Amino acid sequence: MNAKLVSAFLAIVALSGCIVVRNPPPPAQPGNVTFTWSFAGMTCSQASQVKSVVVTIPGQTLQNAGVYPCLANNYPGIVLHDFAAGTYSFTLDAEGYSGEQIYTGSGTFTVDGDVRVPVDLTPVGGANSYAYLTWHFPALGANTNPSCADALVTNVSVSIDGATATLVPCASGRTTPGAQTAFLPAGTHTIDLFGYDNSGYLLYQAYSTLVTTAGAPVAADYLIDWAVGGATLAWTLSENSVIVTCAQAGITTVYVDFKDVSGNLVYGPYGDPRPCGSPIVYYDYLHEGTYKVLLSAAGTGSTYYDNWANPPSVAVVNGVFPATALNILMPRTQ
Repeated sequence: MNAKLVSAFLAIVALSGCIVVRNPPPPAQPGNVTFTWSFAGMTCSQASQVKSVVVTIPGQTLQNAGVYPCLANNYPGIVLHDFAAGTYSFTLDAEGYSGEQIYTGSGTFTVDGDVRVPVDLTPVGGANSYAYLTWHFPALGANTNPSCADALVTNVSVSIDGATATLVPCASGRTTPGAQTAFLPAGTHTIDLFGYDNSGYLLYQAYSTLVTTAGAPVAADYLIDWAVGGATLAWTLSENSVIVTCAQAGITTVYVDFKDVSGNLVYGPYGDPRPCGSPIVYYDYLHEGTYKVLLSAAGTGSTYYDNWANPPSVAVVNGVFPATALNILMPRTQ
């Protein structure tokens, strides 16, 4: 068929008013329902106080009144047969050996063929949800996924809804399934996470939310971002307005300190000792804020150099680590 004939054919089809009928979707299928249960993350053997699980599905009559052993043929659950297609609600109650209700869980499932329903029951009479927390840290140069060791984090403090914080080993949030929270009411919560080094110094922080649901733990991952920033320094010595070298001034060590807006000294009354001949020094773990930079040094004899009469200010911003140094003049003061 040549191109002209094809064009004519398409025009006829377009003018013919043909209607394209799509096939309807196939009807939903009946199926079996397989419940699998656990108890606040524990297996039947770990939750040894559980004798049986009672399954309730409104409108359905179940064998043995819905009461099943925790383990049936070494399987933590039960297969229920021949459900019509549709959506059902359910409740699972775990009972102890005295018939007391220990754990509970509820939800819905939809049958369109066989369906598996995993349910993690939570304790009765209290909070009914929990979460597994994982976390990661901002990139360190080319390292886009630093480990706890790379980030110098030993412990992570976790506080939910302003409650007393729990200190968790950092590695717990870097492996599957993560660090388990305490039991919580299902819903939306605030969560604060703080990463500390092995001396307890705060390096990272995150303020976020956590949404939990009853019947199954949720997995939540967080970026714990910088709680520190940096300052980069250099210094120049002068005597009577003439620049002098460290050797000429007889100085081997310069003491560096940062004074915050409340007058607190980061490195105490003596400062942080650095070799005088250092071309640039980096301070990468300062908490955010504005600081006065104080430098001092003792030379040969009774000569002293410092910038205390006119110290510059430096603004530290979380996650910012300047490459350009702030050059500070240290005149001879005695």
